[in-house]
Amino acid sequence: MACFSLEKKCEKPLDIVFVLDSSEKIGKDNWEKIINATSMIASKFDLKYARFGVEQYQSYPEKSIKLMKFTDDKSLSATLAKIFYKSGGKRTDLALNATLDVFKEASPRSGSKVVILITGGPSAQVYTAPGKYVTGEDLLVIPTTQLHNAEVAVYAIGVQEGLSDADKKTLTAQLGLIASQPTADHVKEIADFATLLTEAPKIANLSCIGVLSFSELITCPRLLI
Repeated sequence: MACFSLEKKCEKPLDIVFVLDSSEKIGKDNWEKIINATSMIASKFDLKYARFGVEQYQSYPEKSIKLMKFTDDKSLSATLAKIFYKSGGKRTDLALNATLDVFKEASPRSGSKVVILITGGPSAQVYTAPGKYVTGEDLLVIPTTQLHNAEVAVYAIGVQEGLSDADKKTLTAQLGLIASQPTADHVKEIADFATLLTEAPKIANLSCIGVLSFSELITCPRLLI
C-alpha cells in the first residue's frame, strides 16, 4: 500500500495504463468526466518518473495512447482531451486482455506496472448459442489472471450511476475479480460520475506503489500497523 501527501506528487517509477470504458451507457457527458478524472489522477504523478498509456474500450479495445513519457502536465492533459467518445458494447475482458500488449510494446525499464480501470457497469456476457452464454465474470478470468501473474497492480474503479440493483451487485463481483489483492486497497466504487473527479486524488494515492522511504512510512501511519 502506498501513501503520499495529496499536495506532493508520487515519485515512483511507474508505468500506468488507464483502461477507460466508453460504452453506450456512459454517454458523451460522462465520458468527459472520465477524461477529466483521468487527467486529475495523472497530474498527481511526477512526470520525471511516470509513463502513461490509455486503452479505450467498448465492444472492442483501442489503444488511444501508447505507453510513453510526457514533458509536462499541460501536454498530458491536452493529449487525454483529444480522445473522443466512441460508443458501443462493454467488453472489459477484451480491454484487459489487450492491456498487457501496451506494456510489452513499450521500451523496458525498472519500475512497477499499474492498471487503473474506470468503468460504468459490469462487463457484458457473450451468447454462444440460442439460450446459451458465457458470463462476464467467466470471460474476465483469463485476462485478469494474466495481469496478476505478470505482477501488474490492477485498480478497479466502478461508477454505479444509472445501474439497477442487480447490475450493481454484478459490478461489485467483477471489480473484486479484476482487482489485485487485497481488494480493499484496489477496488473503489463510486455513486456517480460527478463524484469521480473529487475521488481522483484518492485514486492516485492508492496507486502510488513501490518501495517506500522512511519519511513516507512516518507520514503514512497506516503502513506502520
